[in-house]
Amino acid sequence: MIDTLLSYWAFFGVGLAWLYAVGHSVSSHNAVSKLLLTALFAALGVIQLCWGLLRVGGINDYPVILYLHQPALFLIGPCLYCYSKVIGTGHIHHRWLWLHMIPALLSAGFSVAQYIYKEPGVPIALSAVWVALSGGIGAVYVALVLRRLLGINNPSRYIRVEIGVLIFLMLIGAGVAIAALFGALLESRTFFSVYLSLVTFVLVLSYWLGVRYPELVHYVAEATEARKYENSTLENVDVVAQVDTLERLMMEEHVYQDDTLSLASLAEQLDLTAHQLSELLNEHKKISFSAYIKQLRVAEAQRRLVLEPDEVILNIGLAVGFSSSSAFYSAFREVSGCPPGRFRKQQG
Repeated sequence: MIDTLLSYWAFFGVGLAWLYAVGHSVSSHNAVSKLLLTALFAALGVIQLCWGLLRVGGINDYPVILYLHQPALFLIGPCLYCYSKVIGTGHIHHRWLWLHMIPALLSAGFSVAQYIYKEPGVPIALSAVWVALSGGIGAVYVALVLRRLLGINNPSRYIRVEIGVLIFLMLIGAGVAIAALFGALLESRTFFSVYLSLVTFVLVLSYWLGVRYPELVHYVAEATEARKYENSTLENVDVVAQVDTLERLMMEEHVYQDDTLSLASLAEQLDLTAHQLSELLNEHKKISFSAYIKQLRVAEAQRRLVLEPDEVILNIGLAVGFSSSSAFYSAFREVSGCPPGRFRKQQG
């Protein structure tokens, strides 16, 4: 019974990972972010499927999965690290992106060679060397992301949550690398059961965090981008003019009502870099990008709740720029101190 439940749980993780991959491929993220997140979750789904089949002894019925699995192992860490760079700075140079993908590309080439020159009838097996290398590399990449967050002074609860998740991921990667050094463990059903269960748990946890903390990514991006501006990037920028333009975009054009608005996209409208806009807001308006946009959206929602007493509350939240009900209610409660329904009654 327990064995059957573990199998269902593991393959549920496969479906969840690929569902995430499809969702991110059609999301409103910029092209590089979409590519990185789609590749990350697609690769995770391949690994889950491969190790799930290894656990139940069915991998030789689907040998192509094992060949796809090898480069997938080397995609997880680099994709996560590069994505953290993109959300922190708004971009990443393509040559650096390809540089981080070299291990995955080399592994893909090796997999193709294996597939071409494999002797018929010889069973395929999991390579302890590839697993150890990929687990170690993945743990190092997660540690690099973690180091950036640990350098933040007085981290918010959002950052503490992200730090906890990253520590958990780093331990999984390190554990896989250590287990692979003992080749016998890779033939252990218990090892696969533990790994598959933990990864599926991480996927479910990711979904819960997205619902519970809908603005988590924005807070992490700002915290890593705007820790301290020791070397100003605004020396050649007309700060007063840019602040005026920013306020015009918000008050006259209401760009904050665009639910796809990001630090990078707003910076592009101002002809600034994401780092420059972050510094402009933090140093000259004493507010972060997420807090600034949140306050504008909530203020407009408050106005509409009073002026449009018959309008559905959620419709107002979506109209002012929030992308989901959870994001709207969470932000409104944080800024106003009460949910929107109670606010409307108090004002009525």
